[in-house]
Amino acid sequence: MLRSMNIKIRYIFCLVSLYFSGCTYVQPPIVAIAPAIETTIPATTEDYSKIINSSAHNINSIKLSGKLVAQEPGLETLNCKITLLYKKDSNLFINAYKPLIPSLFQLKLKNNLFHLLIPDENYILTGDIETLKQNPDLNISIAPDLIQKALFPEKIIFNDTAKILHQQNETVLQIFSKNSSLKRLLYFENSSFRPEKEIFFSSKGYEEIIINRNNWIKEENNALIAKEITITKPITNTSIKLFWDKIKLNEKIEDEVFTFEFPEGVEVETL
Repeated sequence: MLRSMNIKIRYIFCLVSLYFSGCTYVQPPIVAIAPAIETTIPATTEDYSKIINSSAHNINSIKLSGKLVAQEPGLETLNCKITLLYKKDSNLFINAYKPLIPSLFQLKLKNNLFHLLIPDENYILTGDIETLKQNPDLNISIAPDLIQKALFPEKIIFNDTAKILHQQNETVLQIFSKNSSLKRLLYFENSSFRPEKEIFFSSKGYEEIIINRNNWIKEENNALIAKEITITKPITNTSIKLFWDKIKLNEKIEDEVFTFEFPEGVEVETL
């Protein structure tokens, strides 16, 4: 039986997943889109798709440092510093810390395996991501692709259908799956054409994750990344805010950074 999670560990999983599997919740209303308003913006779905896909394609690795603020009803707000390294093919390293505390936790994801270290508890939780998703003791999920979704919008794949809706101050890109169900919405501010807001929908058509991105910067190769990100899960009213003060894109990250290590004397629990 998996040990009970303390507040710190619960926030860690909020950071990397922001959605719970099998939760009982009150069904939220389906989002309603306002009627289209005439506009002179000469943009097509292909234009907006290129903005999204070029950024995702041109980012191979990310080095970030900044601040994390996590809020969940009934829990004390977590406010700490964070270092994040990301490499394509589901490689991720996160270290959260505070002054005089070099590491509150470290999380590594490599391919389909995760490795969570809580130094002050001498505890490591490790295992396969799919096993974690199905674990009834945790009832949570870790998914590396959600980190990528937060950092920059994921690509629009070839079998998705995209429709454009021009409104007074923003343009909405509606993305439908191959079975014609609404998959996600991307909101572009008309003055900047940046994807300021993104909403992901569940298979039942309800809002699952909302991502707001602000203060965009444009790096080499037209790669776009936001310096301020807020990720919200409406069902649980959980939110994570990320503020990046140092951003480095496409620099070399050694594979050893993502290698799992088991320090002597640390309790290791495998799922």
